[in-house]
Amino acid sequence: GAVLLVRSTDEDGRRAWRSVYLVGLLTPGAKGEPQLWLPYFEAQQVDAKRLNARAHELVLLPREGVETGKLAAAATQQLRPVVRTWEEINPGMKEVAQMQDSFMGILAFIIFAIAAMTVMNTMLMAVWERTREFGVLKSIGMKPSQVFGLIVFETLFLAVFAVMIGGSGGIALNHWAVVSGIDLSSMSGGFTYQGTFIDPVWRSAHTVKALVTPMVMVQVVCLLVSFYPAVRA
Repeated sequence: GAVLLVRSTDEDGRRAWRSVYLVGLLTPGAKGEPQLWLPYFEAQQVDAKRLNARAHELVLLPREGVETGKLAAAATQQLRPVVRTWEEINPGMKEVAQMQDSFMGILAFIIFAIAAMTVMNTMLMAVWERTREFGVLKSIGMKPSQVFGLIVFETLFLAVFAVMIGGSGGIALNHWAVVSGIDLSSMSGGFTYQGTFIDPVWRSAHTVKALVTPMVMVQVVCLLVSFYPAVRA
């Protein structure tokens, strides 16, 4: 809400004082030096050796869900600067993110494999314990294909019920992580890694990958593992 006065120099070399409206504060830099974040063309006219003279970078912050590659392409067409995505600027961080995605993929595979074995074992036990029931159903005219469909339907019904309970709990927990986050400020005030500042408060995000994909995968896994108990039935 405050108004700051900055000394600027236009293209003709004329110096003047300009007022800028303060909309927020940034944390100090790595060396404790103050930082100013100005509109690009305003920053181009700032004349101060401490601020490294004229601005030379333009940071684009995409809205949620916007791909950085498409944003860079659109900016290059309209602004004609040298636009690079964060992957091009910091390939090391890109490799770290890819490694993290690979690790999470392996972890998800292990979890779904355990879930698949558990579901299949449960349905096999249910089939073996209901041998007489299936015999009665077949004796009154139920076809083998109908018995097969019955087991598959029961498995999917249990999977839907599990997704409703587990998904609700997962969405609620993820929402808490989005709003409040995991505050690690007591352990660290934040740090930089591969040239990127890591905030001490870790937050989640509501994404299809985090919420919808696991629910769909549960249904697919349960559908696949239900075939063997259904065939035995």
